[in-house]
Amino acid sequence: MPVLSIGRKGRLEGDLFYPTDVAVDMDGNIAVVEDENRRVQIFDAKTGQSLRSFPVDGGSPYGIDVDPIGQFILTFPNISTTGNQTIQVYSQNGKRTKTLKPYCQLQDPRGIAVLQDGRMVVANSKQKSCLLLQPDGSLIREIGKGQLQRPWFIAVDESRDLFFVTDGWAHKVLVFDLEGKLKFRFGKQGKGEGELYCPSGIAVDPAGNIIVVSPENGRLQVFGPDGTYLRTVATMEGGFPQGIALTPDNHIAVTCSYGHCVDFYRYMAAKHFTTGAMGGQSVEGSPFDIRKQSNDTPVLTIGREGRLGGQLSCPADVAVDIDGNIAVLEAGNKRVQIFDAKTGQSLRGFPVDGGHPWAIGMDSNGQFIVTFSCKFGNDRAVRVYSREGKLTKTLKPESLRDPTGVAVLQDGRMVVVDSEQKFCLLLQPDGRLIRDIGKGQLQYPRFLAVDESRDLFFVTDCRAHKVFVFDLEGKLKFSFGKEGLIEGELCYPTGITEDPAGNIIVVNSSRGRLQVFEPDGTYLRTVAWVRGRFPRGIALTPDGRIAVTCYNGHCVELYRYK
Repeated sequence: MPVLSIGRKGRLEGDLFYPTDVAVDMDGNIAVVEDENRRVQIFDAKTGQSLRSFPVDGGSPYGIDVDPIGQFILTFPNISTTGNQTIQVYSQNGKRTKTLKPYCQLQDPRGIAVLQDGRMVVANSKQKSCLLLQPDGSLIREIGKGQLQRPWFIAVDESRDLFFVTDGWAHKVLVFDLEGKLKFRFGKQGKGEGELYCPSGIAVDPAGNIIVVSPENGRLQVFGPDGTYLRTVATMEGGFPQGIALTPDNHIAVTCSYGHCVDFYRYMAAKHFTTGAMGGQSVEGSPFDIRKQSNDTPVLTIGREGRLGGQLSCPADVAVDIDGNIAVLEAGNKRVQIFDAKTGQSLRGFPVDGGHPWAIGMDSNGQFIVTFSCKFGNDRAVRVYSREGKLTKTLKPESLRDPTGVAVLQDGRMVVVDSEQKFCLLLQPDGRLIRDIGKGQLQYPRFLAVDESRDLFFVTDCRAHKVFVFDLEGKLKFSFGKEGLIEGELCYPTGITEDPAGNIIVVNSSRGRLQVFEPDGTYLRTVAWVRGRFPRGIALTPDGRIAVTCYNGHCVELYRYK
């Protein structure tokens, strides 16, 4: 039995009408694409409450995924108004930003998976192949031609450079590398354990196990990284299950197209693996050489998901207050909560007014400076709270569109990231614009750190996979970083801070590598692999620990910094 079932047939909020696919968004909610209602509807993954929805243009949508910056990528097998078959990109607010009509011929595009660098793998069902596309839709290569019969849904395991595609007519899962080579396949037609019958939705868990659902036999099954059958999670009756997704709290969301609902099943990762990787070591018998460095253990973890004191919901950023405690900004609970940096004890908290809180900084008087992104709604602002948590000032400069990261100088001036305008703003304490910085040089700036001893500030650029360094006059001094997952490389960097020696500490939101660079950007070392999901803001505590907010893990992890 599902632990939660969302929706019933209808067109109102909370209703569903032929849902085909599901994905987890940047906030850990689930995004459901509806064929008949021609919309994407966002639900709370824990309660099932409908949060919002947005219409999609053209014909009937089918597949959905979320890219690293939170955009929704949808496939349209046939758009009746034009006869074209496209991939469309929608912002986090549901605004269509791009329509991709690849130079290659899309014929019945179905499942889609987006890589961390923005490339996409699309199941091109009528052509009986998959397409690896650039973010702009241009073709990199066609994969699986002559090997696939009816490709349907796709899942990617970037740690192994592999993708998995369900083949409904072959009753198999085929596994390719991103160069296009078929690595192996598994499954045989049938309705028993370990057998597949027109498999559709597919997902990969953090251990590399492969989760597959079959509409014809209703089995939701788990296979090891090499395709060895492990167990059956559930057997569904009717409803025609299609797309699936693994939620942050370890449930499998399954779209039931004919049942007009999404069912959730409890998922517990298998404790024993016959193949694959365990504890960062290669396991004998695996067809792969899987050696992934295991994460360091945090010295302290603060919080768990909830709304009570000491609990956290979507912690977005962290700062050290004037007393050496850590102030955590919660997007989910819309509050700032103060914790003892040594013990992790919650000391107090206060609510923050307005829309979507995004980042926090401290001024020299101990006031809290909080930015509010226009991600949901139009409340873009910078708000100032006293040490006691009282709102003292709301700044809404006309020059500001989407404030995200913030850093406060000793004289009260602020540097604020404007992600929508793709530059930073240097503001007076009253919000008046001094100058914009980085225009035409930044792609998707996120977080900031300031070194006033050198009159410099550092900004992470999530899309460029770099850190850019400007002086306060607006001149670009240098940049560092290149895209990648190995030592010294950056992959969707988010939080950034500085140590007293001027070394720069940066965390990658993808894979969680927490790294240190010298003042000139030269790589020094890796501090840890952050365990929590989706690391964002970071801060260095007075006792030499790095506090990292784990947005989807609903906690703050502290790592020893030497």
